Amino acid sequence: MAAAGAGSIVEPEPEPVMNEMPAPSGPTPLSKLSTDSPIKIVAVGDSITRATCWRASLWDKLNQSFASRFDFVGTLKSDNGCAPAGYDQDNQGYSSSLVTEIVANITTARMCDPNPCPALADLQQALMTDRADVALMHFGTNDVWNSKNPEDIVAGYTAVVEALRAANPKVVILVAQIIPMNVTASTCNDCTCAGCATGVPALNTRIISWAAEHDSADSPIRVVDQYDGYDATADNRDGVHPNSQGSLKMADQWYTALAPLF
Repeated sequence: MAAAGAGSIVEPEPEPVMNEMPAPSGPTPLSKLSTDSPIKIVAVGDSITRATCWRASLWDKLNQSFASRFDFVGTLKSDNGCAPAGYDQDNQGYSSSLVTEIVANITTARMCDPNPCPALADLQQALMTDRADVALMHFGTNDVWNSKNPEDIVAGYTAVVEALRAANPKVVILVAQIIPMNVTASTCNDCTCAGCATGVPALNTRIISWAAEHDSADSPIRVVDQYDGYDATADNRDGVHPNSQGSLKMADQWYTALAPLF
């Protein structure tokens, strides 16, 4: 710097400008769907979807806030003695199914409900029937129980997403981080699942990155945390399936994710 003369004002050296790191950005928040028709919502999964009461609890919550503005869809119907009476029972849940077996077209390895277990073409055809605007997917419980690798499970998710998008290229897909299990001989009639305690968190961790990989502007994928805050002992009736309290917890999480779409 040159020497300052008498009476001159010395300007301070400017502070160096630091390159600021951009704040990490998460998924874009969902916004209201552009439709004048009721929003078609399909629940896709296994017995956590088919044989529990979270769908009824969710229907009740949505009906209180958005009556006549939504419609549960699916080619299947099921009820587990849930309240309220008269809730919309349409769904796409296949009890005992593995998403890894569906996409591999393995239909007779176990007894599903309905039986036989669906092949991928069966699921594709079912999803074409009503062409949902929104899909709720809680899938993978039986896959974890049968020691399937998280990479194989999310590969199954990808095939389901492709089927949903083939039916509606603008479908919004909400994918659950699955609820925890407490499978013991006392909770599940001589059942065991030594790997479930670590297998469920491993899958749930992979779901986050998988969703980011397959998210799109036209057909967003968002992860719904059904794991944190869910007690595998207190909230499950048999160590696996949610009881009434667990169903309400699941419904609350789905509702929070769905509400911005209305």
